[in-house]
Amino acid sequence: MPKTFDFTDIERLVSSARLNSYRTAFRTVGKADLFGIYSWNLELSGALNSLLQLVEVALRNAINEAGKTHVETAAGQNWFDAVPFTLIEDETAVLAEGEQPPLIKAQQTKDFFSGISSAKKKAQRLLRKKLGEDTTAVPTLDQIISQTDFSVWEYILDKSFYDGDAAKKFLWPKGYITAFKKPPQVEGKNKQFQQRDMIRRRIETVRMLRNRVAHNEPVWKDVNTDDTSVIIHKLKDKINEVLELTYWISPVLYTYIKNGSIIHRLNILLCDHEINNSLYKNSDIDIVDLSSLNLAVTDIHSDDKRLLIQVNGKRSIIFSRKNRFN
Repeated sequence: MPKTFDFTDIERLVSSARLNSYRTAFRTVGKADLFGIYSWNLELSGALNSLLQLVEVALRNAINEAGKTHVETAAGQNWFDAVPFTLIEDETAVLAEGEQPPLIKAQQTKDFFSGISSAKKKAQRLLRKKLGEDTTAVPTLDQIISQTDFSVWEYILDKSFYDGDAAKKFLWPKGYITAFKKPPQVEGKNKQFQQRDMIRRRIETVRMLRNRVAHNEPVWKDVNTDDTSVIIHKLKDKINEVLELTYWISPVLYTYIKNGSIIHRLNILLCDHEINNSLYKNSDIDIVDLSSLNLAVTDIHSDDKRLLIQVNGKRSIIFSRKNRFN
């Protein structure tokens, strides 16, 4: 049926420009192949989105807990309104001879507070929608945190919020003990400063992947190759980077995700067999007796993949459930 289906209107609605990268990377030979691999990317994005949502929630709650625990606040004040930060010299200022440049917030510091301000406004709008425009209720800390963009948690790891002098009471590095149970291992001097930068850069990498998924872009597009094995390898690297971040946050969370259905689903999708399924290159396996069913089940347990089967002319899919939290 896919080979004879008229995809013309669907191509118009999706747009040829959006589909070009699929044609190039997977060397599709027809509309059925093209929309088969497009659907594979949609399914892959859905599985990735589940993982990324879980990581985002865990990250923001871990850092929020660190802020509540380690930032000194006045009565009724939230930690992000009192978090210490370092000012930098304004290199763009026009100075008189001998004059010292003024001190200003670093751009990442501005972006953090801007993100918090935006989250406060979103939380307030939700309260008004729920309780009425004339409500005097103010958002709780948890309500504000829930409305933050992912980028907020990248900006709070900027060096402006770090000072190794415990007397200055900065969030980092003392907040590591609460937010990151197993921070990355580093070598050389200023290890805690290096850890902060590694975590920040990893959050940035994960955020960029999240944005690609959220905007329905090909998740593999920046790999820039038409070698399917390379695409799969690079995508697995991206997933491992996400998983490593979860390990830094909590080894228990890492174990839960690693042994759960989300990773199992991603493993199924990220293999040549599944791509061939989307390109209609794999034939159905006829299940005619218990022996052929046993062979099929044994096959899927030897590797993470879904098999297309046919029983008395009825087509189905079978896949393994061998992970702990499936």
